[in-house]
Amino acid sequence: MKKEDRVITKIKIEDIVFDTVQPRQNWNGSQDKLDALSKDIGENGLLYPIIASPFYINEDNELVLGDKALNHKKRKWWLLDGERRTRGHIQLGFDEIDAIIRTELTMLEMMKVQFISNTKRLAITITEMSKAISRYRDEYAKENKDYKESDLIDSLCELTGYSPV
Repeated sequence: MKKEDRVITKIKIEDIVFDTVQPRQNWNGSQDKLDALSKDIGENGLLYPIIASPFYINEDNELVLGDKALNHKKRKWWLLDGERRTRGHIQLGFDEIDAIIRTELTMLEMMKVQFISNTKRLAITITEMSKAISRYRDEYAKENKDYKESDLIDSLCELTGYSPV
């Protein structure tokens, strides 16, 4: 999906699922920052929409993503980018939030969005980065059966902007 094809849609916050294994997990000491963000959203509105992808779990306990999940009655939104903005909306008592909906992403591509958005912003700990790399490696291996470790490293470097060294 090209950037210019993306549409901002309002989605219900109650249908958003926070990813419990997203790269950034350490929220300690950030309540003041969340309070400031909430105040700013309350005064100025949301400047940057969140990014979410539709999903549901089928009767065989399998994850269904993308267009197949978009209009399903059990559809939820997998939050890819914007957890703090969403928490700010919750803190303000809002029922909906502006979102860019991504239906074309594979699981690996969804993880790339999370990885990029979480490793290039607020400080991420070494432990969080290690867990994110491990999770990314597992999904990368599923989509790239006979990959070389150097391919994985190149992919991670491209996502983070870090050198292989």
